[in-house]
Amino acid sequence: MRGILQHEYGIDLDKVNWLTIDESHLSEYRDPPNCGRLPKGSDLSQMMLAGELAAAILGVDMPKDPRVRTLVPDPAAAAQQWYQREHLIPINHMFVVHQDVSKQHPEAVREIFRMIVESRKHAPEGVTSALPPIGWKPTAEGWKWRSNGRWSKK
Repeated sequence: MRGILQHEYGIDLDKVNWLTIDESHLSEYRDPPNCGRLPKGSDLSQMMLAGELAAAILGVDMPKDPRVRTLVPDPAAAAQQWYQREHLIPINHMFVVHQDVSKQHPEAVREIFRMIVESRKHAPEGVTSALPPIGWKPTAEGWKWRSNGRWSKK
């Protein structure tokens, strides 16, 4: 998201004071000076509505309140145009397995994949319908990002 804000909308990322709830997933990582942590349990939506935050990067959990607007007009159409131009999906999270583990315990990799697929069955529809398909076969079969902000087979 930050890269898109910088390259598509000209935002100088060094002039933004970034706040996050999540801690780094790497103990060695140190945030840049313009990044800080909010207290655990902070509610970004409530902080925005209270005027404590000027903006937030939210997904389907964006507040349904008339005072809240997206910074990008018609974000589904903007996402569609960006995808058609770039032909890729920005990575948000990924699972990485060291090659030694995958060689010695391929069943562990298959089990991680199975759990990811299974977890989608338990996620709310609003979350899963905006996610791209998982795996090589659906990707190879060709899926397309639709203007309604959903994935469908070509």
